[in-house]
Amino acid sequence: MAFNFHAYGNLLIYPFNFDPSSSNNELWTKYPMQALLYEELATETSLPEGNIRGNAMQAIQYQANGEASDWLLGKYGILAMSPELGVRDGNSDVFFISDKNVLKRVIKDNSVWILNAISKIISRLQISSQEGSFYQVSLGDGNKNTNIEVPFTLYNKGMGDLTTRELHIEIDSS
Repeated sequence: MAFNFHAYGNLLIYPFNFDPSSSNNELWTKYPMQALLYEELATETSLPEGNIRGNAMQAIQYQANGEASDWLLGKYGILAMSPELGVRDGNSDVFFISDKNVLKRVIKDNSVWILNAISKIISRLQISSQEGSFYQVSLGDGNKNTNIEVPFTLYNKGMGDLTTRELHIEIDSS
């Protein structure tokens, strides 16, 4: 994962900035898994209020010839983005923030989502019960053959590989 930090506005710009379509066809057709990761980052990482995201055309109706994030994803497959660090305050829409209170807010509000995004580099297991889940108990004679069935779904909400991980479940019977 690569961040190309910029200091103007409250934007999260991701590839492909040379794409003139407002739906970012290049990203969704050639890199659908990465497109889903960008959407997940945008919805699950606490971006500052008012943040606008997408490629340059989606976010600010601007077509660029390309930028570093386009190159990193297109050539090397690296999930890359160009955050324009800011908050919902016109005083943060400058290259050099002179108001110290606004600057502190920009740092504070952006550090939350950046740290959350970085944590996605590793695998992050999320467990959710299946709709209409049930418990089935089969009791054998005496103290043997007691089975409990609890259906659930495991999701990897990170980018790390879960195929080399072990899952241990402990049941507290108290």
